[in-house]
Order: sequence, then C-alpha cells, then structure tokens
Amino acid sequence: MSAGADTPRPSAIAFAWSQALGFARTHLTLIAAFAGTSLLRIAGTIATILLIRDFLTGVLETPSGLTEQLTRSVGQSAALWVVAGLLVASFAARIACVPAATMMLTSN
Repeated sequence: MSAGADTPRPSAIAFAWSQALGFARTHLTLIAAFAGTSLLRIAGTIATILLIRDFLTGVLETPSGLTEQLTRSVGQSAALWVVAGLLVASFAARIACVPAATMMLTSN
C-alpha cells in the first residue's frame, strides 16, 4: 500500500460546509439583513393579498374584515379609499425591499 491510500480524502460536502461556515462567520450582519428584507417581502406579499381580498369584498358584496370596521367608522366610500391606499402602500413597501435584498447579495 502506498502512503496516499492511508490518508482520508476530504469530501466535497465537508469542503462546502467549511466554506459556508466561514462565510457565515464573516458576513453575519449581511446574512441577517438579507433574511430581514426577505421576511419583509413575504409580509408585504401577504398584506397585499389580504388587502386585495378586503377591497374586492368591499366593492362586490357586503364589507368584511378591515373594510367592515372602516365602513362603520368613516363610511363605505372613504373605507374603500383607505383600503386602496393601504394596498398601494403595501405594493410600494414590497417593491422597496427588492433592491435592498439585491444590493445585499451583490455587495461582496
């Protein structure tokens, strides 16, 4: 037997994990910021879906949810405008997170 046969060969998985852990140690802030903006994008998408549902429910049938509460306090027309404004704001917030996450990925 040769001397090379006795030494264990490092696996590709072990190498990948060592590189990933090294990267995570040196870029912890970057990873946390990326995770935060990704979670904000998910929350923005969920808010957009729920606001679309409330808006369409308020327009097409008896208001429910957020639209119902607003309708009781400010009237149907104003409530629909408020929900529409919140919908646009959630779109804008979601779109604002996209460049931030992209810049974090390409900053290094």
